[in-house]
Amino acid sequence: MIVLRALLAGFVAAIFATTSVARADTKGGAIYLTTLPSGADTWVDGAYVGHTPVLVDALGLGKHTITAAKTGWESRELHVTVRDQDPMQFVDMQLDRDPSAAALNGTLALHAGLPIRSVTVDGTPVKLSSAGKLDMAPGQHMIAVETQSGRFERQVDIYPDTTTNVVVRIGSDNANHAIVVAPATNYLPVTDVTVDGKRIAIRHNGHTVSGMLGDATMRIDGEPATFDTPPAMIGGKLFLPLDLFVRIGAVPLRPH
Repeated sequence: MIVLRALLAGFVAAIFATTSVARADTKGGAIYLTTLPSGADTWVDGAYVGHTPVLVDALGLGKHTITAAKTGWESRELHVTVRDQDPMQFVDMQLDRDPSAAALNGTLALHAGLPIRSVTVDGTPVKLSSAGKLDMAPGQHMIAVETQSGRFERQVDIYPDTTTNVVVRIGSDNANHAIVVAPATNYLPVTDVTVDGKRIAIRHNGHTVSGMLGDATMRIDGEPATFDTPPAMIGGKLFLPLDLFVRIGAVPLRPH
């Protein structure tokens, strides 16, 4: 069972213990704000509320102005309306790099269950660090990973000053594994998960996860992570990438 919108009021009180939380004096709704890159200073209606990702709850109904800023990035302002029928707003803001700031690379982090034999980026062989990471120029890149079980290819977006995590899952038949999902209820307590339309939010084991149904890129503790298959609703149940459970330390709650 997935926590429905009717339970959001109770969920907001405990959601995202590892994020900053700002409380106002009136009740009405809440905004969960993420930015790319994460760690941006954030203001709501001129009041400082902390670094992203951040949950701002007990907001009054009506329009609110969100401002996000980070050194080396252009600040951005966004207007959000809190309504009775939509008490939990999920807001994602992407900041643009300040043209006058020094250029910054991003980081690619590869996670694989088998030793990686080789990696190419845009057709050029590269060498990963001992932690499976690679410093890369921002932009879109095509990565190819070879393991003893086969070859994995994916286009990834690299952002300045941000780590993009890619989980490599290759089938035993040397083909890219297309479906690696499991029901959320097999691994996560129902109180740790909420689905609001296409938006997904998870708080588990000290981690916060946000994402969208149908989108293979999710955010774990504010950092983007691209999985081999997107989350989906199947038969009324939320199915998530199996490697997401591994990343947040979830263990099976029952045989499956």
